[in-house]
Amino acid sequence: MTASEFMQRLAQELHGLSAQERDEALRYYREYFEEAGEEADAAAQALGSPQIVAQRIIAEAGRPGSTAYIPPVQQPAQQKQTANSHDDYNIVRMVLIILLVVVLVPLWLTLCILWISMVGTLICILCSFLTGVVAGAVAGVSALVGGVTGTALWSLGAALVCLGLLLLLWKPFLDLSVISFKGLRALAAWGMKAISGKEDKA
Repeated sequence: MTASEFMQRLAQELHGLSAQERDEALRYYREYFEEAGEEADAAAQALGSPQIVAQRIIAEAGRPGSTAYIPPVQQPAQQKQTANSHDDYNIVRMVLIILLVVVLVPLWLTLCILWISMVGTLICILCSFLTGVVAGAVAGVSALVGGVTGTALWSLGAALVCLGLLLLLWKPFLDLSVISFKGLRALAAWGMKAISGKEDKA
């Protein structure tokens, strides 16, 4: 059934309405088919039988506060456009996920390796200072017991220098390690959120 035939049958079936309600309903569907354009005949078929549509219009018109027409179903062209848009969105999202995996995973692994290397280096530095403190103290005490005052003073001075550096640097080293770890964790969380699609969708 074409849109023109649908309108003719619908006009015949709406004889029970007042002239104003009938004109309003016909104008509504006429504009509906005009918006459908080349898909007007398909839209008419999607609406179903004109008799059933007319019965629903008449029933709605008989209700207080209701209009003399019913909202038609979505136009086939709009349905097709919605489906195509959804498919395009899925394709784009899949491509973005692949790009994120390819870019973020190697980057994150590289940063993890750098973080581990940095923390290991910082620990080695602190341990060397601690070793200097212990070695200097032992050497200084031994030299002092042995009566070698010059060596004892030099060893104890070196131990104090190492102790001062240890006390001075351990807190900044710890803060640097924690901050860099939080940055890695935030980067991983952002990547997982982007890949899982939990970000705000446009």
